[in-house]
Amino acid sequence: MNRPYTGPTGFTFRPDSFHIEGYPNADRVVKLTTPVGKRLADMRLHDSDLGFCERTMQIYGSTLRVEAGDLSRALWITVLTKFYSCFGTSASRASLDAKKVYAGKSDAMRAFWYYQNMRNKNIVHDENNYAYGITGIVLGPASEVQDILSLQFQTMTDNFEDGQNMYNLIDAAQKYVSDQIGALLSKAFIQTNMLSPQQRVALPPLQVTAPGPGDEGISRKY
Repeated sequence: MNRPYTGPTGFTFRPDSFHIEGYPNADRVVKLTTPVGKRLADMRLHDSDLGFCERTMQIYGSTLRVEAGDLSRALWITVLTKFYSCFGTSASRASLDAKKVYAGKSDAMRAFWYYQNMRNKNIVHDENNYAYGITGIVLGPASEVQDILSLQFQTMTDNFEDGQNMYNLIDAAQKYVSDQIGALLSKAFIQTNMLSPQQRVALPPLQVTAPGPGDEGISRKY
């Protein structure tokens, strides 16, 4: 169901809470604590991450047109790392299921597993032979040691073709997440409208807690 956008348009902090702008007739904002509410929040986070990946890929393409170097490689690593975080195991966020996102798209699934292996075995953990080093000994005519030779080999996977394939994966995932958000919003409206006014008022207030030192190792809770 399509409806006009009504807010929010921003928010301001108050001494004991924050105020969401854009709802002039609102009395309060409460939290939807059902599985639908949790999944909708997770899908919004995925949507944000995939949007970041899409924008980064656009910048990546621009850098390749000038010269492939450390910047383009850094952007490539960033996209692979962030994109696959949407599909990895998380204690706090429901992951995307690649088999559902790319259902019926065998080429997309092959590309998905290829880049996931590059992310896991090359970028995050140096385990495959896409990057490796060899130590050699330079011998002279009498087999005397003249030098110790260190060679490093790096297979380039950050290029236009890889970039386009990766962009296609991101685009398909974004469309899937967008459809999920639309369906979940409809369920959330139905679910909350079925509650009585007393039940709605009894829902917990929507609160935001800023992380502080020591929170970096703690899994968040919805």
